[in-house]
Amino acid sequence: MRRLSEAFRSAMADTATPHAVTARRKRWFALACGVCAAWVMAYLAATRLVSPGGTSGTVLGDLVYPQTEALATLMLLWAGRRASGSTRRFCWYMAASTCMGLCGDVTWAVLVLVVHSPPAPSLADVFYLGSVSAIFPALRTQFGSPLRRWRQALDSSMVVLLFLYIASSFVLEPQIRAGISADEIVTFTETVLVLAAGVWAVFASLAANERLSFGVRLVVGGIVIQAAAWLGYAYAVSLRGLEDGSWLYTGWQASWAMTIAGCTALLLGIEHARRWRGWSSSAWVGTLVVTGLIVATMADSSVVREAPVRALVALCGLGMLLARLHLTVRDRGRLATRMHALAETDALTSVPNRRAFQRHLRRAATDCTQMDTPVGLLVIDIDKFKVVNDGYGHPFGDRVLIEVTRRLAGCLRPSDTLARLGGEEFGVLASGVTADSLPELAERCRRVVGGDPIVVDGTAVSVTTSVGGACMPAHAAHADELIRVADRALYEAKEAGRNRVHVGPRTTPQVEIPIPDTGVLRSLEALADRYAAAGSRASGPTIVDTAHQLCRRLGVSVAERRRCLAAARLRDIGMVAVPPDVLAKPGPLTPGELRIMRDHVRVGMELLRALPETRDLAPIVGQHHERYDGTGYPLGIAGRRIAIEARIIAVAEAWIETFGERGGPAARAEILRYAEHELDPDVVAALLSLLDDGTIHMSGSAHSHAA
Repeated sequence: MRRLSEAFRSAMADTATPHAVTARRKRWFALACGVCAAWVMAYLAATRLVSPGGTSGTVLGDLVYPQTEALATLMLLWAGRRASGSTRRFCWYMAASTCMGLCGDVTWAVLVLVVHSPPAPSLADVFYLGSVSAIFPALRTQFGSPLRRWRQALDSSMVVLLFLYIASSFVLEPQIRAGISADEIVTFTETVLVLAAGVWAVFASLAANERLSFGVRLVVGGIVIQAAAWLGYAYAVSLRGLEDGSWLYTGWQASWAMTIAGCTALLLGIEHARRWRGWSSSAWVGTLVVTGLIVATMADSSVVREAPVRALVALCGLGMLLARLHLTVRDRGRLATRMHALAETDALTSVPNRRAFQRHLRRAATDCTQMDTPVGLLVIDIDKFKVVNDGYGHPFGDRVLIEVTRRLAGCLRPSDTLARLGGEEFGVLASGVTADSLPELAERCRRVVGGDPIVVDGTAVSVTTSVGGACMPAHAAHADELIRVADRALYEAKEAGRNRVHVGPRTTPQVEIPIPDTGVLRSLEALADRYAAAGSRASGPTIVDTAHQLCRRLGVSVAERRRCLAAARLRDIGMVAVPPDVLAKPGPLTPGELRIMRDHVRVGMELLRALPETRDLAPIVGQHHERYDGTGYPLGIAGRRIAIEARIIAVAEAWIETFGERGGPAARAEILRYAEHELDPDVVAALLSLLDDGTIHMSGSAHSHAA
């Protein structure tokens, strides 16, 4: 057992290659299923080769027979120890059931070997009754009370009543005429109990089809097979008698083999339930029908001759009832599957939603704790997505979200889980990814979204993302802490200027992907200065100087000052799309020409978004013509919703191009009149203080130049 445990751990220890881990687990499971199937077939063949009732039959039925039951008990205990919640209690109750059954079989074997003719009923029957009774609390733990699902209870009751009708017609009535022994009464009691448990297991598992794990499903299948074996056993005892080594004992061997396979699936984390949903109800119904046919073939010909019509009606009624129940359960399962998919799928992007993502995260965290399989979590947020929605409309924004989802899904592995957590936020769950490889995955996601502009109906927009990541167990000990660390890392990425990747808690070195300087910024600055001169506008450096002094007086951060000065230099880069005749026109512009001129803001913003070096400048350039009272363009946003850098550029540009050229007190009075309406009053107050202390001359020039 110890070596087997070590082998299982080694099968699940390769955390660097999750696909190899999954394939290895499947091979282990396939091997376990193959061994179980081979054992059942070998046992069935042995029952046909040995002489029932002889010494070889006694060895087979009393000594070899309990070995599988003992192994099933150990596997259930092991699976219960590794599982959690209701599955753990289910495994332990089933372990108690098989353990009591094992005690009964051992007791019976001792009685046979010592007494040779043991009494009936005997002490073994006490253990058998306890074994059958322990199945009910196991099912109650896993599925809840059947009374809470009255439709399921009604379906189960009809099946039980029909089986009782068949049993009374072909077993009880003939036996009553011949006389019923105490042994047969005990056998009938055990059979009725286990039959009720089997029917309950069938319909409960079908009702819980969506949330029942594959391993538990196999254990439940073992309960159903055991019920069928008990039914055949009771019939054989009542009409023909049963000798040691009979082929009917193969039913219990198949039941325990199924239990062992289910425990193996639970231990290895095998999730094949989706492949079985389409025909699981057919399998259960088929099992019951086959059981009925076996009973019919074993029936005494005299009984059938006495009541042929009743036998035919009973079998036809059973078949029709099971077929009807099969259709009902299938339709109910399809509806449940559809409702479950709708409840856990994002309607816009067709990927899992937050609810489904949290369920996947809990399962991955459990695997990490129990199987030492690391899991990486990425939280991806589209930078300033509100600008896209406000500038182009929400339908346009929805199309952008769909394309972002497609790009993210294309760069992930099939084993990774992508979900939309809400709004413009996405989550990625990557099993088997370590703290060393998670930054590479995060950077791949960032690049694939921001690499090329997104084109919607001929309109191209560039979006960037900020990515926060965390890995368990390197950065967190449980699922809730993993989420907190990833959210904090996302916040750090945004604080660093957006379009960044941060992985791990703040106390550890952050992983920041640098943006290389390729000289593109200098080329754009030269181009912007040329178009500013062509349009007879104030020179870029003069406005940059004024913006620099305003940044210093307002005390903005270093990152905000850098963005403000670079955006001030590139604010008119969109003029490349304005025709030269419109750009150099001396007189007033027509409405059409004015629209063309104003469109330079959008062109400039898209141009800057397309380049990694200038992406963080695009929103500032896109807002530098917005006004504090909301009368600006292109978005019409107001107040502090406008970036502080854009508000500073607007005041600097207004002073240099409009008011500064007048000079003197008139310019001061003019800019005061615009404060609190078109311009930010705080920035205007900073400008006035610079005028008062002489840092900026009334003519519009500044004493010092921006570095």
